[in-house]
Amino acid sequence: MVIMMNKKLLLLCIVIFILCLNALALAIGISIHHYGLEKITKQASLVFNIKEQSSFKPYSHWNYKVKQFETLNEPLTENSVVFLGDSITAGFLVKESNPKIQVFNRGINGDTTAGILERLDRTVLNLKPAKVFIMVGVNDIYRYSLDTDDILVNYENIIKKLREDSPNTRIYIQSVLPVGQSIEEDSPGISAVITKLNRGLKEISSIDDMIQYIEIGSLFKDKQGFLKENYSVDEIHINEQAYKIWNDLLKPYLY
Repeated sequence: MVIMMNKKLLLLCIVIFILCLNALALAIGISIHHYGLEKITKQASLVFNIKEQSSFKPYSHWNYKVKQFETLNEPLTENSVVFLGDSITAGFLVKESNPKIQVFNRGINGDTTAGILERLDRTVLNLKPAKVFIMVGVNDIYRYSLDTDDILVNYENIIKKLREDSPNTRIYIQSVLPVGQSIEEDSPGISAVITKLNRGLKEISSIDDMIQYIEIGSLFKDKQGFLKENYSVDEIHINEQAYKIWNDLLKPYLY
């Protein structure tokens, strides 16, 4: 709390300083109003690594799905396999693709690492799963512009909670998938951030014998490192063909 207050105070001081500079500029006949105080403030926030979103804020679909999963989880038995993630996971027909095992999809559209950490108790741990497959992070990067250090901290906290509350659960960290070229053009550098995040995920997966990293994204990359068009729905989400390839890769880990 003190750290957050200090950051806010620092940002306020920066804004006041900029206003003073603007007043001085006006006094000598130069205006910087056209640049925009909001833009200046935003850039100052980036320079000083000030993040306005300090905690997870549930949204209506997230709340609905969490309550739904809570209800569905109540009568279920132990030793299940759980898939955890965002809309990419939510679109994976894992149960239909693997009818011989007890597998449950607990993906939620728009979810982030912070959202998953928030709902572990309510949607995953109450299943007492034997295995958990996690893929999440693209929304952290694309929608909320979080840096890889923050995302990895959330991942480490997710792993820590799973290991403490369900020590017999095997954890599989799946690499974040690549995005299409138009997403890269809309958000320059996102592909490099995803690559860096995946390197970090591979590293933190090596700290414990109960954790394993699975490289998924390379299956769907073109020569430039983007999501292949023939596997893409909208340059972020994947199609049925890609899901089949993904499922085939996971079979040795599922059974």
